[in-house]
Amino acid sequence: MISTDMMGQVRRLLDDKQTHPAAAIVLCGAALESAQRALIEARGLALTERPSLSAYTWLLRKEELITKQEAKDLEQVGRLRNAAAHGQFDELSRERAGLMEQQTTLLLSRISELQL
Repeated sequence: MISTDMMGQVRRLLDDKQTHPAAAIVLCGAALESAQRALIEARGLALTERPSLSAYTWLLRKEELITKQEAKDLEQVGRLRNAAAHGQFDELSRERAGLMEQQTTLLLSRISELQL
């Protein structure tokens, strides 16, 4: 699974003290986006807007595949990923990246349950 490979890379980035935490944060977002896209395709759902983490989250919530809380968690992860991707590094820290890695792992687990 692609997201599993990405999460291995996230852990390596977090272990490398010379790598900025933004790298791990962006990769967490990519892993979630990839997993959401795979779920949407597996379920035969149609996305009517530009593909993004937010659009995928909205569609999964609309289809009642994820809870309101899971949607909020995914939106929070998306905001942090966007901050990292757009150079808003003042919001980022190694601790936040570590917490995001944990949250991403939980969300990926939930998404994989929905593919069964």
